[in-house]
Amino acid sequence: MATNISPIQAFKLKPGRPFFLRPALLWSMTTVALALLSACGKPDDNKTVGQKVDAAIAKSEQAAAETKVKTESAIANASSALKEAAQKVEISSKSIAQKAEAKFDDVTITANIKAEIARDTELSAFKLNVDTVNGAVVIKGIAPTSTAKDRVAKIAKAVQGVTAVDNQVVVQGS
Repeated sequence: MATNISPIQAFKLKPGRPFFLRPALLWSMTTVALALLSACGKPDDNKTVGQKVDAAIAKSEQAAAETKVKTESAIANASSALKEAAQKVEISSKSIAQKAEAKFDDVTITANIKAEIARDTELSAFKLNVDTVNGAVVIKGIAPTSTAKDRVAKIAKAVQGVTAVDNQVVVQGS
């Protein structure tokens, strides 16, 4: 007796094979189990697949729009912070440059005063200490006469950038 059974059906009906190992049955049971599990806990919202896809797309577009707004805000904040930092650096560098210029000016003033004193024949033989801070000059030492002491102050006042002179030079023998 010949039966018309396809090879797949023959495989499924192979004697000695338990029913749960038959591939088609196993696939069917898995699909049903997955469908049941995916439906668990979800209310039946009576939406079609197309409506669900449209809703998912709308949520994705909304999330993308929110992300865009947040990104633009972050970029604006970063840009603002960068500009503020650049301004602080500029102000700081100007302050440093001004301090360096002032220090250089003080050194220049001191050097110019000492050079003028060295050119003066009456004062060059005496050791005078000249200090300058922010243009204010303090001169200490010993002069041979009160005229020489006055000349030291006059030389210091004549140098460009001097704002004040404190003449603490002592006249020798007084």
